[in-house]
Amino acid sequence: LLYMLISSQVLMGQKTSFIEILNADLTAYDVKIGKDATKLIGDVRLIHDDVVMSCDSAYYYQATSSVEAFSHVKIQQGDTLTLTSDLAFYDGINKLARVRNNVNLVNNDITLTTDSVNYNRGLGIVDYLGGGILTKEDLQLTSERGRFIMDSEIFYFMDSVVVINPEYT
Repeated sequence: LLYMLISSQVLMGQKTSFIEILNADLTAYDVKIGKDATKLIGDVRLIHDDVVMSCDSAYYYQATSSVEAFSHVKIQQGDTLTLTSDLAFYDGINKLARVRNNVNLVNNDITLTTDSVNYNRGLGIVDYLGGGILTKEDLQLTSERGRFIMDSEIFYFMDSVVVINPEYT
């Protein structure tokens, strides 16, 4: 196990929290990716505030407090929100995640399947683009775009919205 604390960043006089690398089977510096990039390979696990991210490999950029995660990406926030995908970019300073390819978001009893999610942790807002399917019990809703406000558990659906359940479409 590799336990390494990454130094905090300062932005406009406000200190952000640490991103901590909990595990990586192998770490390396690769100037081909960037002069500040650390390559993390194998069973990668990171934590930032109350969010744990795991993946097969990642690039960590200390100067910008950001992470590019690849393959079997899982972002877990508390015991309610889980995001899985093939790719993710996480900006730790602004608390923004861009999650792409085979995205599956589960929040309590709601599941959203799409290919593109932008998650603003600071505001607690998830936006999806390019089509999505939301399922809850026997209800299925599809739309081209949508927004989920986590605190109030309110969804907004836009463009080509279709709702299907056993009684109606």
